[in-house]
Amino acid sequence: MKTYTVLYAQDVPHYGTNEIEAASDDEAIALAKTDPSDYTDDPDWNNAVCQRIVHIEGPEGIIAEAIPLDGYTLIHGEDKRLLCDAAEKMLLALERTAKYFRDHVTEDHPLAQEIDAVIAGVRGQQ
Repeated sequence: MKTYTVLYAQDVPHYGTNEIEAASDDEAIALAKTDPSDYTDDPDWNNAVCQRIVHIEGPEGIIAEAIPLDGYTLIHGEDKRLLCDAAEKMLLALERTAKYFRDHVTEDHPLAQEIDAVIAGVRGQQ
């Protein structure tokens, strides 16, 4: 009989609050995005993933929500993981399809415009 060691992990969010003073909502958001470890006494802050600002509340209410502070994203579900794994290949296929429309059909075709809009969205150009 063989013995196997299994290492389990889970991502546990750490929440902390801080009060900042700012002249405007935009300044408050900019200040909040600076290194949060400067403001929190949580020793594990820099060891977590999916660091984010849940929300920023000003005198008139919530001014910003769901601002990512690192490059991590949690994906829930095998179907969504498979979709993310295939995303680069799907984008390449869309780009080739868009080129085909431009070269052989017309750029004005509604489907070509829809494909271009999707590609622009993926590229952060919308």
